[in-house]
Amino acid sequence: MADLTLELNASMGCLFIGVALSVAFYGTLCAQLLYYCWNYRSDARTLKLWVFAMWLVYRYVILLAKL
Repeated sequence: MADLTLELNASMGCLFIGVALSVAFYGTLCAQLLYYCWNYRSDARTLKLWVFAMWLVYRYVILLAKL
């Protein structure tokens, strides 16, 4: 019977580092969005929509990068 071995080469480490950094940057982006929403409530509605739209675009870009 064939011996099944799992070989994780160096590319798996690079992939892990890339995903970890991506998650960290995304968490920072979400934290900045929450900070903006809580501390700048008096901003114009159009500016708030612009900030939220940029957040949605970045989420979409991340989603496409993961596919």
